[in-house]
Amino acid sequence: MHSVTSPKKFLDRLKNSKVLVVTHFYATGGQPTDLFEWLQKRAGELVFIAHPFSYAKDTRSWLEHWKEGKLIQKRIYKTWTGKPEFSFWIKDVRLTRQWILDFLPPHPEAAGRDFDFAVAADALNVYALRPFHHRGIQKLIFYTIDYVPRRFKNPLLNAAYHWFDHKAVATVDQTWNLTSRMQKARAKRGIPTYTQRTTAGGLFLRGAKPLKKRNLTIAFMGHMREGQGVEALLKAFSAIQMSVPEAKLLLLGGGPLEEKIRARVKECGLEKSVELTGYVQEHQELEQRLRECALAVAPYDGTSDFTFYADPGKPKVYLAAGLPVVITRIPEIADLIEKNTAGIALDPNDDLAPAIIALLQDTKRLERMQRNAYALAKTYDWDVLFPKALASLLR
Repeated sequence: MHSVTSPKKFLDRLKNSKVLVVTHFYATGGQPTDLFEWLQKRAGELVFIAHPFSYAKDTRSWLEHWKEGKLIQKRIYKTWTGKPEFSFWIKDVRLTRQWILDFLPPHPEAAGRDFDFAVAADALNVYALRPFHHRGIQKLIFYTIDYVPRRFKNPLLNAAYHWFDHKAVATVDQTWNLTSRMQKARAKRGIPTYTQRTTAGGLFLRGAKPLKKRNLTIAFMGHMREGQGVEALLKAFSAIQMSVPEAKLLLLGGGPLEEKIRARVKECGLEKSVELTGYVQEHQELEQRLRECALAVAPYDGTSDFTFYADPGKPKVYLAAGLPVVITRIPEIADLIEKNTAGIALDPNDDLAPAIIALLQDTKRLERMQRNAYALAKTYDWDVLFPKALASLLR
């Protein structure tokens, strides 16, 4: 592939490119899967390989081969269960390498072409692709989703994790970090940063714009578990209703705390004001419910290093619905929300109620923040982020 510097020129070149994406998954979605979806209709040829984590419900590894926006073939490998996790790693590496050989010369399927570039979504997948780097894969990207300095409590496991991560960064042509905090944390461990860049998580803005007329509803979306602040939000809502009686609370999602929250709602006599939907499978339904709300809350409590270093997608889904976000200063995006007047950033120990009440009672300020929220969401459109990141690889 020739040297390209601008995203537009890169998109033109992408039509004639052969691309590989390899990832692991727990459920569905995530940045590597979004990249796969984005590339389907843009890359001339695309091979996507996905392996389940050992704790995933779906235990199948699978491969999809696309050409010019059309699915050519799909392969499925049923993974055994009940084996040690290390055996999953061995299986994933062997299967990835076996499948890749079918798409490289001299195999007829390859049509004499190498991969122009490949994206590996974690260090294990970088290891799997390493033998093909410059010998079948011209450029290799390490897409870092959840790097943290203290991944394991066991010091030996943590040391092994960082050794593996360091090797992965040293192997590839470029490392994508979801946040600048990941890059800075690596730098503190002596890992060079000249091949690293920050590529934030994005979203697909599918044309559905925020509604102009909204209810005075406060939205919370996500997994109801410790660390997400849903209990603190419910406690704050009782105070909010005293100042704004017409306010409602919409809790979208399920999780370990769901039954406890339901019991608490009943205990407080809030059944008419609080709606718990449980898990919402259809993303379009989720987006529609959010667009009907006035604002949203992301009250992370700071107990998880992953939230601090990673780039949670929930605030961006809120922004795409045109919702100002009341967020705690844990993830990096909290600073951007505050800077762009697209919400309010609080310290983890702050009471949520005063900030939410102030917004609900100030219509002009609320509407201004709603417009700012959607404007900020546009900067996270994958149609903006992916071309910029991929073009930078070839500078």
